[in-house]
Amino acid sequence: MKIEQLRFLISVVKYGSINAASKKEFVTQQSLNKSLSALEAELGVTLLNRTKMGTRLTEKGEIVFREAQRSEERFSRNA
Repeated sequence: MKIEQLRFLISVVKYGSINAASKKEFVTQQSLNKSLSALEAELGVTLLNRTKMGTRLTEKGEIVFREAQRSEERFSRNA
């Protein structure tokens, strides 16, 4: 798990879609989606329900999202 993957997850939730998050993160949609898919594979859970209308966190995704936010806050304080 990489801090970048967690940042991408936070961004997708914040902006509501992979497309919007990829623009804010200055990466391609494919790159962001690949990174999130790798995170899901590593954790063995689906984090996001992806639709044409955007994305929503799954129950497991909610848990990982909250931990990602905490991790990002700790990382930012120590940087």
